[in-house]
Amino acid sequence: HAFCISVNLFKLENMKIKILFIGLFIFFGAIQSFAQYRIGVQAGAGVSNYVGKDFSDDNEPKFGMTAGFFYEREINLSLCLGTEINYEQKGTFYNEYPHTGIALAVDSRMTYLSIPVFTKVYFGKKADFYLYAGVSASYQLSMTDSVSATGNGFEIGSEQYFPYTYKKWDATLIGGLGFNIKKFSIDIRYHHGLINIYEGNNVPVIRNSFITASIARTLFQKYSLNCFNNKAY
Repeated sequence: HAFCISVNLFKLENMKIKILFIGLFIFFGAIQSFAQYRIGVQAGAGVSNYVGKDFSDDNEPKFGMTAGFFYEREINLSLCLGTEINYEQKGTFYNEYPHTGIALAVDSRMTYLSIPVFTKVYFGKKADFYLYAGVSASYQLSMTDSVSATGNGFEIGSEQYFPYTYKKWDATLIGGLGFNIKKFSIDIRYHHGLINIYEGNNVPVIRNSFITASIARTLFQKYSLNCFNNKAY
């Protein structure tokens, strides 16, 4: 029975991924019908950590990278809507003390494929600056979790103190600001997790947190977009 459940869950996860990519293929294949849009690439670096009432104060953020593609469409003179496909590296290191004399050290590294949907509000004389707001769905591509435990100075088994498994899917709220320089954009964003990263009930409530700084370059653009500096590139 356990094997059947595992196989069914694996098939379900694969089905979700296939549906996601089929939807993206249809979405990006239809952009030629839109009057005004731009497509490009972006890359940057980020600092990630966990947040939550159950997260240890004794922690160290992790540095990672982010890279991907973006698509934006003009709605009016100052408003644009868009989506992205991003590869993101996240993680953290922290110490926890579940019992007197017991110390737990956790080193987590994760990679995600993230699909944000966002809006940009442009302002300034030439609409050079913008505010960014959106939501993102993320699928965990890989997970490396190194856990060690010591009791009264001696190494002991960590399984009883860290019996947790991680969810494959995550969702985040994103806010930020940036500015355009011809075909380039530079922005800073804060990503706040909405979902507990651990599976199951009666587990610690901990969410992902991610701050990124990135630069983007427009590769393709159709017509002059007013919300992109009010002129063609």
